[in-house]
Amino acid sequence: MIGWYPGHMVKAQKDIEKYLPLIDFAIEIVDARAPLSTVNPLFDKLLHGVERFLLMTKADMADDNDTLHFQEHFKKQGKKVMAVNLKDNSKWSYLLKFIRSHLDVDTKRGLVVGVPNVGKSTFINRWIGRKSAGTADRVGVTKQVQWYKNREIGIELLDTAGISMPRFKDEKIAFHMALIGSLRLDVMPHDEIVSYFIQFMLKFYKTNLEERYGTHSKDYMDILEDVGKRFSKIRGGELEYELIYEQILNDFRKGLLGKITLDKREVKP
Repeated sequence: MIGWYPGHMVKAQKDIEKYLPLIDFAIEIVDARAPLSTVNPLFDKLLHGVERFLLMTKADMADDNDTLHFQEHFKKQGKKVMAVNLKDNSKWSYLLKFIRSHLDVDTKRGLVVGVPNVGKSTFINRWIGRKSAGTADRVGVTKQVQWYKNREIGIELLDTAGISMPRFKDEKIAFHMALIGSLRLDVMPHDEIVSYFIQFMLKFYKTNLEERYGTHSKDYMDILEDVGKRFSKIRGGELEYELIYEQILNDFRKGLLGKITLDKREVKP
């Protein structure tokens, strides 16, 4: 089993337990590209009995059909769900109204939780209307708790550090979290992450690979070679594999391979 649970995550868990008596509701943020993999079961235990919202961020980079499916999946669990692109200014007011409309008029304080790098800091910056919380395409940016007030709807939110799962019983979840940047890349070998991703793409999004890399092969090594040739990742006649891995990972994270969802619904025969 793969595990990664640094000290600041342990502290964040204790902070949540400490501040729970002060909060009226919780907003859990997941990545729409991996909506199941970025749900931390620990939050169900910590927030038992607390009114819950679930925001699926980066929905503009996820497969639309899968996003609709998983929205319904989470609604059936009793969560108030919304798929969002936090960089889309035109939808922010609607999101605030969505949150406010489901809360009592006396509600004053909430809590924001999520695994690392799913958009919590971006959400907080939108919440207060300025950049205060640090953002980056890597884990561990938020490491302390802070209160942030949205003056438009008069509610304070407590932001906590991202909390990962102490152990991944399903290796697939670890791959998905590594791909979206919620798990440090040095926790797993780059070649294994990219190998998993290429096999996934061949199964679900083969056309996307063809359009981005000009490859028509189903062979992993041939595809790496095609990527290396297209983006000049060759030196002295040899493929520079680390640069190729980086190219593929960055292409996915920037949406250059199209709208992709890593978690797939179960298809019954």
